[in-house]
Amino acid sequence: MSVEKRIFGKLGVVCDLSNMFKAGKKIGLRPDYSFLRNMPPDCSVVSAKAFGSLPPDSLKKSQYDAQMDFLFLLSRLSWEVTAYPLLRVATPGSERPFIFREDELSVDGGVRETIRNFAKDSQIESILILAGDGGYTAEVSSAVSAGKKVIVASWQHSVNPSLVEAASGFINISEEPMFNCSKLKQKPELVA
Repeated sequence: MSVEKRIFGKLGVVCDLSNMFKAGKKIGLRPDYSFLRNMPPDCSVVSAKAFGSLPPDSLKKSQYDAQMDFLFLLSRLSWEVTAYPLLRVATPGSERPFIFREDELSVDGGVRETIRNFAKDSQIESILILAGDGGYTAEVSSAVSAGKKVIVASWQHSVNPSLVEAASGFINISEEPMFNCSKLKQKPELVA
């Protein structure tokens, strides 16, 4: 079944950037987030929100700039981006005094809150979730119970089965042309 038959109407989109990056990295792929511009004709995006982390200051300048450019690119592609600072975690007894970790509670909390808000929004008919985290299952179930069509789009190898079961449908993004997945080594093209 094509995406056009599964995603329709007024759409709310939410993405866990860290979840998508980490799982995609395992298979060497990343989605093209400009897919919002190529939605089916009977679909309009009401809201698109992405949650992730700011890059650590300790990166080489070129890597830091590339990650910041990606976040700015998402904004230019109509995504509302929320990026949280990394947490500095002490590592006693280790050769490194601390490490940086993603603020997973804030990222996941932002995604869950967005799903709940989309479920209550009378303008939104369908919700597209780009994540495979089972921690979103309760919110997905509630949104489906509220009458929303909820589609989970994630990597087949990493999606939590309970999340898929709770949703109205699942899209394996590595096989769906709309997401135009590319090898991670390629430089992303900027779409004007």
